[in-house]
Order: sequence, then structure tokens, then C-alpha cells
Amino acid sequence: AFAVWLHGSALAGVFGERDQPIGLLEEAGALLEADADDWSLGLAALTRGVAALARRDLGQAQVLLRGAADRFAQTGNVLPEGATLRHLADLAVLRGRYDDAISALEEMLSILPAEDHPAGIIRMAQLGCLQAFEGRPGQSGRWHARAEAAAGDQQHPHLLVFAWNARGLTLRRLGRLGEAEQCHVRALELCRERNVPEGLAMAHASLGCIAELRVDAEAAQQHHRAGLHAACEVADRQG
Repeated sequence: AFAVWLHGSALAGVFGERDQPIGLLEEAGALLEADADDWSLGLAALTRGVAALARRDLGQAQVLLRGAADRFAQTGNVLPEGATLRHLADLAVLRGRYDDAISALEEMLSILPAEDHPAGIIRMAQLGCLQAFEGRPGQSGRWHARAEAAAGDQQHPHLLVFAWNARGLTLRRLGRLGEAEQCHVRALELCRERNVPEGLAMAHASLGCIAELRVDAEAAQQHHRAGLHAACEVADRQG
């Protein structure tokens, strides 16, 4: 079951495939269910929930992922519980239910503190963005500050670049273009200083959007071209 699950995850995450990974994840879920112990049943629900999420069957994904999270919570398996809550947050965002996403991420961080779990820094930054969506700039700023502080304490340049870019996105949505620009410029500088090419595309694209809002066509074009080049260099399909 694990080999099938790993194969499906690799095809989706590394090679960007969709249909074959979904089938493999569903097969892995069925194999795990056959073991019938709490761990296997929880992992089966998580695996099948991720497959449902990938094929955009949001109702089924909600049922499976919520069931998996509850089972892991009952058995004290915090790592898979945290992973499941992350997927529940992504599902809530897809449905436009930002408060539900906030609740899932806050629950995740309560059991997997970002100070002990580096990937949590990404989720703290996401909470900053979501709180801004919901009109709570004060809470947004606090989550962004926590993400930046944790990334700095861990001396993790990739996550610090991510945190700065995330805060910049929030500030741009709030209309605070000067502060947003400063965040993305800091991200660009750190990318160049510490060789973090993965953050360049987002920083340039965001600076291009700020230039558009300022009706500076030349600067916008320069940043968007640089962002596209940076995305191609690291095969970033979202850049």
C-alpha cells in the first residue's frame, strides 16, 4: 500500500500528472482499508480524501478528510492529523469558506507548532493572508510576523522568502503598495544573496502587479518577464 501511495504522490507532486496518481491513491486507500487497524483506516481515509480533492469531488473529500482527522486525533497520531487538517484547510479555501480554513490551520498549528515543524511556517503565512481576506488586518499582521520570526529563528532562507512574499501579497490586497513593494524587494534580495531561485518568480510577478496598479507599464513588463524567466528556470508551473 505504501509503495502504491508513494508512486501516486510522486507522479502528482514531481511530474504534475493527475489521472494516474488519483487512481493509485484510491488503490492505496483500498489496500490500507483491508488492514482494518486504526492507523491504516485513518491513512486510508486521508489517502482517499486527497484523491477526492484532486478530482474536485469536494463533498466526498470533506467527509473522508474530516473522518481521518477525527480518527488520528482519537489515536494521538499528530503528524498525520496535522497533514489532514492542512488538506481540510485547502478544501475550505476551494469552497470559499475562509473561516473554516482558518480554524483548520489554527488547529493544525496547535498540535504541530511551526517552531518545531518548519512547514508550519507556510501555514502561518497562509493564515496571515486568510485573516486579511476576512477583514482582520491586525490578526493578519500577527500571523505574518510569526511566520517571519520562525523562519528567521530557523535560519531557513527559502521559508523566509516565502514569508516575505506572502506578507507582500496581503499588503497589496490591502492597498498598502509601498509596504508590499518593500516585502517583495527584500525577498528578491535574499533570493540573490542566499541562492533561493524558487522565490524569484513570485517576487517579480508581485512587483509587476504593483507596477500595474501604479500605471507603470515599463516596470510591470520588466518584472513580469523576469518572473516568467525565473519560473521557467526552476520549472515552477505556478510562477
